[in-house]
Amino acid sequence: MTLGYKNIGNSLQSGGLMQSEFLGGVDRLSELLAGVPAVTYECDSSLSVIIISSNALDLLGITSDQLLGCRALWQDRLCSDDRARVIALLENLQLGQTAALIHRLLDDRGLPVWVSHSFRKLRLGGGEIVCGCLIPIPRDLCTQYLDSTVIGQFVHKMGNHFQLINLLMGPLKRSGVGQSELDAIQQSVDRTVEFVRTFMNFAQSSAAPSDSDLGEILKSLILAQASTFADKKVSLQDRVDESFNGTMIRGDPFLLDLAFSSVLQNALEATKSGDEVRVSANCERSRSDSRLRARIVIEDTGCGMDKDVLSRAAAPFFTSYREKNGLGLSIAVRVIEQHGGLLHVTSVKGQGTEVHITLPVSRATPRCDR
Repeated sequence: MTLGYKNIGNSLQSGGLMQSEFLGGVDRLSELLAGVPAVTYECDSSLSVIIISSNALDLLGITSDQLLGCRALWQDRLCSDDRARVIALLENLQLGQTAALIHRLLDDRGLPVWVSHSFRKLRLGGGEIVCGCLIPIPRDLCTQYLDSTVIGQFVHKMGNHFQLINLLMGPLKRSGVGQSELDAIQQSVDRTVEFVRTFMNFAQSSAAPSDSDLGEILKSLILAQASTFADKKVSLQDRVDESFNGTMIRGDPFLLDLAFSSVLQNALEATKSGDEVRVSANCERSRSDSRLRARIVIEDTGCGMDKDVLSRAAAPFFTSYREKNGLGLSIAVRVIEQHGGLLHVTSVKGQGTEVHITLPVSRATPRCDR
């Protein structure tokens, strides 16, 4: 935690301690805090950042100067999915209490960094302040393991299919096998197998990361999906620039292809004959440290989603289609996060949906970020 240096300095000076001596102590304390594997900060009552340790760039990829004097830590740097619960926890915090949770922050490239965040509300100098501590944690700890509620829902889904099979077996035994009952059993079994296969895709993590060409993955996927889109008379537009070829990421090409395929499949299901799906990609450099990031956008002119559906769209097993398993977008989110990226969805009911994907880049062609 930071210590309210300015307030302490004023009180010590009034007590006879020379300001130069105090500032020398502050500098030494700042150097000590910078060597700790945690970022400490202090905010005033309006949540504007007063102080933040200088190791923010090394640990979180965030330039400290961009946060000082504003509410950017709470507004611009929190992922939209995390912002509401973090702010709600902060607003309900009483003086002297401490709260903690795990969530994501966006670094200077717009990529997510998982942090263990604790903060405390205190009264100092006649006003209230928030002192906080941000400890970065490996993303694998947050994306590799499944929540028990997800496992429970999986078992529930499986149980529904097998219950139907059991119900159908009774009439078959009593009155002989009919073709309609056989077809129903076969359909239920097929759905169960497909559901298990999809869940396995959702649960797996990268086993052997390698250098993968994002441009090549996208081009191959678009080419492979072209006939499926043509059958539905939906236009699949390839707007991936040739300069994006050679944009490399350290990861699993199979899982990345699976993530992009899931997003494209969702777009196809949301469109009708005459609609369009566009895939675009570019490479950018961070202004603060020139690190590369890839930005991929998959947008459609389909039915779109209202706010309620959009807020739950990425949740495992949630679907607005009765016959679907609700894991497509969840798979994409999980894979992108495993690769250090971020997936964000915007949508307007009746107008269409845009999926924005940001990924870290290890290497790119010289023309990629011009």
